[in-house]
Amino acid sequence: MKYVDTNILLRFIIDDNKELADIAENILKSDECHLLPEVIPEIIYVLRSVYKYRREDIAQAIQRLLPLVVIKEQLLTNLALTYFAQFNLDYVDCILLARNKLYGREVATFDKELEQKLATVPSVSLY
Repeated sequence: MKYVDTNILLRFIIDDNKELADIAENILKSDECHLLPEVIPEIIYVLRSVYKYRREDIAQAIQRLLPLVVIKEQLLTNLALTYFAQFNLDYVDCILLARNKLYGREVATFDKELEQKLATVPSVSLY
């Protein structure tokens, strides 16, 4: 088991350096790799600010990589990424929204956009 950092995941996603992308792919496919949920916001930041990826493309890229890694609360992460692609919310707000919709957890916020989504987005059934 090993943890993978942002740089490995970015080389895999972006594939802008064939040698590093191949090494990253070998790492991801050769061992049980764990992804800390805290790494995802860093990936999002780099893809948006440096590479100018669209929200939808970021969500798709990370969702394609999730089957290659072990991550806590994969269902929650997938739903948060789906919300990130659909709504103009920060990723952390998407996690809060996903927790609310999956588990019924109450969210206290002053963020009007998040409040509106909490009130209007339907809950997700786990069954």
